[in-house]
Amino acid sequence: AHRADRCGFGGFDVAVPTEDAAAVLGTLLSRAGRELTQADLDEARFRAGVPRYGADFDETHYPQEAGLKERAVSFTKGCYLGQEVVCTLENRGQLRRRMMLIEGEGLEPGQALEGADGKKLGEVRSTLGHRAFAVLRRAATEGVDEVPVAGGRSVRILRVL
Repeated sequence: AHRADRCGFGGFDVAVPTEDAAAVLGTLLSRAGRELTQADLDEARFRAGVPRYGADFDETHYPQEAGLKERAVSFTKGCYLGQEVVCTLENRGQLRRRMMLIEGEGLEPGQALEGADGKKLGEVRSTLGHRAFAVLRRAATEGVDEVPVAGGRSVRILRVL
């Protein structure tokens, strides 16, 4: 077992042989009280502002875009796959888009968000109630708390990751 604070509330990852998994899970559940559901995990990650791979970002996003720089990138470790691109972006580039936690009405996963002028701002990735993780253009969202979107609505930026 090792510490794995995925959502800002503490926690551990536990690796056990497959044949022991049911017994270990049973012991952990007897001490914890109940098993967390996916809905529980989604609520925790939305509260903590932690995007999930596959739902909110994927291999087409740079770690800095997904808000993973502090948790998943080392600039001192030495060579690793993708290091040159990540370092170049950090030292010379400007992010064109950023993962943000937003709030607004009618947000649906996969929905394109267009500005009031009709230009694409980004895309909603996953939702929980009126909150959503979205990848949005940095230039259109820099220095503002609320972004007008098509249809006379707006979305509020809760957190830039």
